[in-house]
Amino acid sequence: ARRETVPRDGPLVGTFEGRLLFLDPVEDRSVEAFSRIRLLDLDTGRVSTTKLAEKFEGNATLSDGTLWFARTSGQVTAVSARTGERQWQTRTSLEQPSDVTHDPRAGVVYLASASGRVAALDARKGTLLWETLPRTQRLTNQGWSESEVLLHKGALVVATSEGDLFTLDPAHPDREPVSG
Repeated sequence: ARRETVPRDGPLVGTFEGRLLFLDPVEDRSVEAFSRIRLLDLDTGRVSTTKLAEKFEGNATLSDGTLWFARTSGQVTAVSARTGERQWQTRTSLEQPSDVTHDPRAGVVYLASASGRVAALDARKGTLLWETLPRTQRLTNQGWSESEVLLHKGALVVATSEGDLFTLDPAHPDREPVSG
């Protein structure tokens, strides 16, 4: 076992090319935005940084070499984990969306909202593929949504912050959900 200490203020988002990826927040702490990618090689202890092309806000998800930032406004931004450059930016109509869930086989990213709405975006281009109507009557005003969307056996499983759980067929998102 090896112990490393790295100066960090931001979240550990995942691994990229065998290294741990942290996001460094901007100096102005009044906004939750990030200015730099910090990569830690656990074998050597070497830390490298990449300046983000611009400040990116929102909850970050890392998958397949891409960082996705989901903002409370429904905007989703894809950023290259290698270069820090923005790849695309798309606005959805989801309120307080969840973190992004990436399906690399289908090339799609999914988000869920506090009201149980789900959106699907093309992972390479950011094109909005579809959005569903609300699936729950309850809404929360407690800041960031705790809703989640996960892939399970080809279906999307959505859990809202109020405890509602349903599945959704991504090939037929307009079908009635199956409650859990």
